[in-house]
Amino acid sequence: MQDYNGKKVLVRSYDAGVYFGTMEWMNGEQCKLTNVRNIWHWTGASCLSQIANQGVTGDRIGPVVESMVLNRVCQVMPLSEQAIINLEKQPIWTR
Repeated sequence: MQDYNGKKVLVRSYDAGVYFGTMEWMNGEQCKLTNVRNIWHWTGASCLSQIANQGVTGDRIGPVVESMVLNRVCQVMPLSEQAIINLEKQPIWTR
């Protein structure tokens, strides 16, 4: 299994959706992220692999949460430097 501890990653959970943040730990299908944001809806990327490489053009990305434990994680990808810069500068979506 790839060790992503301390790295900025994109995570998909069956139950919770898509998030990005810094991986603190992963144990089986559970992981803890810090400085986490939810990507609720996006444009400008056709799939999660493209988001991990390039980022998005925006749309609905939630505010930063200090930490979060996600269950039933089914996909983890490291973020490229380009994607990190892009995702971190996205405005906070609110209703």
